[in-house]
Amino acid sequence: MGLISAPYQPGDEEGINALYRRLTGRTRGPRRFAWEWLQQPTGEPCIWVIRDDDTGEIVGQHCLMPLELSWFGQRVLIGKTENTMMHPRYRGTGAYFPFERRFIERDLDDRFAMLMTTWAGGAPGRIRAKLGYCRLGRWAELLRFADRTQARRTLGAAVDKAFGGRTRALARRGLPLATPVIAGLSRRRRAVGSRPDLSIHSHLDGVSDELDAFWDRNRAHYGITIWRSSRYLRWRLFDNPWVEVELWLARRGPELMGYAVIQRLDDGAVRLIDVLVEGNDPARLTTLLATLSDALLVQGTTLIRAGVLGPSQHLEGSLVRAGFLRLELPRVVRRPRPRIRWRTGAPVMLQVRDTALDRDTAMDPRNWYFTVLFTEGIS
Repeated sequence: MGLISAPYQPGDEEGINALYRRLTGRTRGPRRFAWEWLQQPTGEPCIWVIRDDDTGEIVGQHCLMPLELSWFGQRVLIGKTENTMMHPRYRGTGAYFPFERRFIERDLDDRFAMLMTTWAGGAPGRIRAKLGYCRLGRWAELLRFADRTQARRTLGAAVDKAFGGRTRALARRGLPLATPVIAGLSRRRRAVGSRPDLSIHSHLDGVSDELDAFWDRNRAHYGITIWRSSRYLRWRLFDNPWVEVELWLARRGPELMGYAVIQRLDDGAVRLIDVLVEGNDPARLTTLLATLSDALLVQGTTLIRAGVLGPSQHLEGSLVRAGFLRLELPRVVRRPRPRIRWRTGAPVMLQVRDTALDRDTAMDPRNWYFTVLFTEGIS
């Protein structure tokens, strides 16, 4: 049974979506595929498919999505890996790696200044490392709890995931003692400045020009980050058929101080997708995060989740000052010898291709402003 590869052709999405459903359990029809791969605003993506030479079945895929970044205020185009996958029957056979190596080393043009993988755990990370990607940092999640009940529920779920058997039972016995401490820490925060006025928007109509002007005067303050034009935000957030989001604008008088984008989850929780403030000022950022989270909790939100790249710019510090907590639990690894390891988020990996970019600058996570906006945005 041989394997062959070719660039994507219209009509391949039926086989791609069938493989995607098999591997993820998600159903992705033509509309969702078109939104992500045919309608995105930053240029034509690179999609290669791998087929069974005998049956013609699509059994694998590698994709690079064009993504515009701001490099200290200047545009650069990178390729971000998404939807790279291989049929389960080929796992562990080594069949996939030669294809991605050929795609990257021979078939890829030179339009991308960097290549990025935002979720490089397990086999994908090992493959990217062989291809010259290096780890930029790791995802970290910070949480703000509404009350003790939610803190205990979240801690209980984390304990169940981290431990088994007697260790889990012992850890659960400690929850009544840990929960009040965690909930109390979540309510504590440092003093914040005068609170802005917040308004909620479900679309960009009427505010897109203001957001573009805000981005133009602030982009140089944010190091390396996504180019947040209203055109990109409209596609990534408001045309997205997978999720619904809200844009919260923060003003002091008539002036826009910043904005945040949130997604409401099914369990009463909220995910913070993006946040930006004037001048990338830590005090303003803390004030906006505290004001936003308080408003959400008043509305009945049970838990607020925020993702950052660590170690990063001051976003994590501002979240902590606004009452968010970073919780990490250990896990017991039994092979090759019993030991304790701390659970950490998936790594983000980067390959710098453009020699005009300083590699040391690119590989320092403190130069990046990294929010959940960098992810695929489908959940």
